[in-house]
Order: sequence, then C-alpha cells, then structure tokens
Amino acid sequence: MSTGWSRVVSAGVFVWTPREFWLAVVDARPQVTFELGLSAFVALVLAVSFVADASGASSVQGALSRAASALAGQPVVVACASLPGLEGEEDAGRVWLDLSTCAPLLHRADGGPDNFYAAEAASTLAHEVGHVLLRPCEYRAERYAMTHWRHLYRLLGFGTPDSITATYVLAMHQSLPLAYLSPAAGC
Repeated sequence: MSTGWSRVVSAGVFVWTPREFWLAVVDARPQVTFELGLSAFVALVLAVSFVADASGASSVQGALSRAASALAGQPVVVACASLPGLEGEEDAGRVWLDLSTCAPLLHRADGGPDNFYAAEAASTLAHEVGHVLLRPCEYRAERYAMTHWRHLYRLLGFGTPDSITATYVLAMHQSLPLAYLSPAAGC
C-alpha cells in the first residue's frame, strides 16, 4: 500500500489506494472489513459531516488539518469544538481546538490585533501537533510549538509574522504555567 495512505480514526482504520477504499472497523469483536466504491465513500463522508454538523459537537477543518499534517509529516485531523477552559486538546492523533482558538485561523483579517490572535492560535495548534508527535509532555510540546509556530502560520496563509507578532507570541509563551516552560519528571 505504498501508493495510498491509511489513517487511524477513533473507531476504525481508513485505507485508500488508487483502486480501492477500505473501511476496517476494529473493536472488541473480530475485525470486519467493508469495501466501498468511490461514490459510496463520498456518500459516507457527507452523511458523517451532516450528522456531526447537526449535533453541534465538532467540525473537522480541512484547511487546518492539511496545515497540521504538513507540519507533522503525517496525517493529523483538526476539529473545532466547544472546549470550556481549554484552548486545545489532543486525543489519539486528533487535535481538538476550542472555537475561540479556531476562529482567528479560519476568519483571516488584513492586519492588526486579529493577526496577533491568529499567531497565538497557530502556536496553540503547533503545541497540539507537538503532542501528536511527542505525546503527553507539556514542556516538549511547547518547545515544539515555539520552534514551529511561524512555519504553521505561513502554511495557514498568513505570511511571515512580523517582529511585533512574534514578540506577542513569545509573551504568551512566557506567561504559561511552569509545566510548559520547564521539564518535569517523565519528559
């Protein structure tokens, strides 16, 4: 399957090759595999999108997922959801961003304070991508974020951050709790 890709998604594994699409559902029971044609796959994706949209629980963001995947060098799904008290969270390779973190990344402004918020949100997304790659250590994920947020900012189409924007992101970084700034046991 070197010509296709596969991705683990909470309830199963998606596998695509140029000739076929497989959806393998894996749980406590024996593995069940379905072969879907392209039109059936499109119908499945649309149905899942409408169900997720109707529930209001979350929405997968293609542009954010593509940028996060490019940064990570592996597939990363980014979804926006209401996460009271959190900016972002990572779970099983999927990144969840709070709606307030997603908004500046999805609704681009021409400049001003909104670009500061987009840069801060890009650093949050980079931090969560750091968790995908480096797992639970906050310090290592934050180091990853501070090293890569500018690249992610560019991947998202915001261009190169100016020095004032970079200073803002650094100030936000320096105001984080100690667990983000200093290695803890197990990091």
